[in-house]
Amino acid sequence: MVDHGILAAIGAAIVGFGIVAFVFRVQREIQVEETLLREWQDEAKQRGTAVDEEELLEKTAKYRWIPWADRLLVCTVTVALLLVLLPIALVGSMSSFWGGRLPAASCSACTVALAGYIPALLAHYQFGPRPVRRWIWFGAPSGPFRHAVEPAEKVIVVASAILGVVAAAVSFGVTG
Repeated sequence: MVDHGILAAIGAAIVGFGIVAFVFRVQREIQVEETLLREWQDEAKQRGTAVDEEELLEKTAKYRWIPWADRLLVCTVTVALLLVLLPIALVGSMSSFWGGRLPAASCSACTVALAGYIPALLAHYQFGPRPVRRWIWFGAPSGPFRHAVEPAEKVIVVASAILGVVAAAVSFGVTG
């Protein structure tokens, strides 16, 4: 059986990384929205037309969504909190399933799934070799402020989640 302290440390590292990364991502999305609002307001002023607040809110609404990479991050942090740290804190060594096997399997799943976050985020922003900028995504690159789902990002997130479930199953088998 894996030591509770090691599982708790890994779970805490996953939660800490996830929260910090998500805060930076949310901050970036807010900055992007504010930049877009300023640009649209400036365009309206240059045209000499009144700024329609409802139209601005409608324009920015399509940019308010959680990318697949961030969904993966939120899910891994939630699993680490609820299935790694909480069972260890509640049950500890009183139950081999709740205090040992479940946290170990969940920790394995989170670690493997979280490994897909960085490539998924790279696919989301379409980072890759220059000048072509085609790395791990399929299809034509879209604009910098798109709201369509990047196919490669979705594939990477789903593959990471599936590999995380496989890692959890292997962990259950090994610790059983």
